[in-house]
Amino acid sequence: MQKKTAFYESVENLIKTKDVNKRLAAFDLILKAKNEKKRRCENIEKKYVNLVKEPTSSEIVLINEINRKRKKAVNEALKYNTDYEPNFEK
Repeated sequence: MQKKTAFYESVENLIKTKDVNKRLAAFDLILKAKNEKKRRCENIEKKYVNLVKEPTSSEIVLINEINRKRKKAVNEALKYNTDYEPNFEK
């Protein structure tokens, strides 16, 4: 595992390239690190998204996923029983 500064330098170098696949790889690295909770990925959009002048649709999807906050399970957030089945027969 790279050190924190080396990780972010690598990501920044990949994002600055003109090759879309390398930029996608950079965003994928950030997403993987976020999901594994090995890196704190706060304010990623502010720092790295501005480096991409015209993001492709694939990059936009990864950026949105990076910036998405973890949501509670539906039944926890809304506090209802997901196994409920209505009975309309009377």
